[in-house]
Amino acid sequence: MAWKFDDIKEKFTTKREKKKEDFQNTKEKAHEDFENEKSKVHEDFTNEKEKVHEDFEDQKEKSQQRKNKFRENVKEEKQKFDDGFQQKKQSLNQKWAAWKDKLYDGFQNFRIHRKQSASILWQLIVQSIPTFFIIWFFTYNARFALILTAIFVLVNFFRIQKANRPMRVKSQFFPGDLSSVQYYLAVTFYVLGVMSKSKGRVTQNDIKYAESLMDQFQVTSSTRQILMKVFNQGRDGTYNINEVIAEFCQIFRNRGQSLNYFFEYQLNAAMQDGRLQAEELSILQTIAAYMGMSAATFQQKVRSAEASYRAKSFYSFYQQASSGQRDYSYQGQNRSSGYGSSGGYGSYGGSSSGGYGSYGGGRGYGGYQSQSSQSQLRDAYDILGVKEKDDFDTVKKAYRKLIKQYHPDKYVSQDVPEAVKEQANQKSQQIISAYNLICKTKDWK
Repeated sequence: MAWKFDDIKEKFTTKREKKKEDFQNTKEKAHEDFENEKSKVHEDFTNEKEKVHEDFEDQKEKSQQRKNKFRENVKEEKQKFDDGFQQKKQSLNQKWAAWKDKLYDGFQNFRIHRKQSASILWQLIVQSIPTFFIIWFFTYNARFALILTAIFVLVNFFRIQKANRPMRVKSQFFPGDLSSVQYYLAVTFYVLGVMSKSKGRVTQNDIKYAESLMDQFQVTSSTRQILMKVFNQGRDGTYNINEVIAEFCQIFRNRGQSLNYFFEYQLNAAMQDGRLQAEELSILQTIAAYMGMSAATFQQKVRSAEASYRAKSFYSFYQQASSGQRDYSYQGQNRSSGYGSSGGYGSYGGSSSGGYGSYGGGRGYGGYQSQSSQSQLRDAYDILGVKEKDDFDTVKKAYRKLIKQYHPDKYVSQDVPEAVKEQANQKSQQIISAYNLICKTKDWK
């Protein structure tokens, strides 16, 4: 019985050990499975976490890009709006400035027109005073004479206003619907360009004369650019000069004074170098022919321009010489060439008692002054278009004819540039000076 018990005990022990071993193996396997599952879950979680983080970063980057793009779009829209606003503001400012200039010009034109109308009306009233007394003398009715004179004044006033109203010009050479002043300026500077080029090349004196003429006309910067372009067209010979002059003279056929000053401008341009060349003379003769100017009048105007040029040249030389002589006298105050004891400048001779004294071989300026006086007198005769042997009546008749032709009051009611009126004033002063010099020399009163 004992061996059976031991056998059963051994089997039981073996079975228990086996179960224990199986349990341990099962436990280890379960632990390994758990660890593997844990590692797998952790790895999956880590991967999912990294994936979520990458997606988040991608979404964050895309969001930042969209945000930057939105900011750029907003900035561009703002800049575009600002540019558009500035352009509209500038456009409105330009329109306002143009409207304001137009309003100001209209107001100025109204003032000028009112002033011109008042001047015309006053001149007509003054001119009608003899008419009033003549009617009164024959009718013995002051009221009737006054009414008739008033009708005469008003009829002539409206007739003059109608004749002098601004006209519009459509030229076949210069584009646009031009005013008479704009057309006058365009043709003037075109012919100036032709005149300058006729000598072979455009000199610096020609350019300075054109610029000084622009200053006299008081043109704006934009108009100056247009006139420079027209001057260059004339220099290049864009249009036929004869056709341009013919059209100009036809349009201004009833404005003889404007034509006269147009001729004066071209003549002064040709005289910039002190002499008339054959090409310049040909252009001037063409202008005179289309104006209907007689040969005698043409020659007289040329002689007058030459005399004016000599007078200006002498005055310039005299000023330089006087300045140089003063410098010389200041350096030699202790010599006889200084100021005389009698005070003032004294005479221009070589006397030591007054004046500048001797200069250049003891002759001084006395002899040259005598020569210059004779030259000025000859120039005065040329300006008036008379001869030295002519009597007082002839000289006075020529003077009255010229002063009537160039008197500035003739342009008060006309639509002409301001430079024409200024030129008329200068020409009148020149004629008066020449007449006074002749009268003083010949002791006429």
